[in-house]
Amino acid sequence: MPTPDGFIELEWTRQDGRLDYSLKTPAGWKIEIANDSGLPLRAL
Repeated sequence: MPTPDGFIELEWTRQDGRLDYSLKTPAGWKIEIANDSGLPLRAL
């Protein structure tokens, strides 16, 4: 997703009963993830 400061990139896969994700943001940005799946999250 483009922003004035650069791109936000999110990739995720469902694996072994969890959601694995990779998130890249422009410097200084913070992202909040809402996980309604009920599966645990694991940052890669």
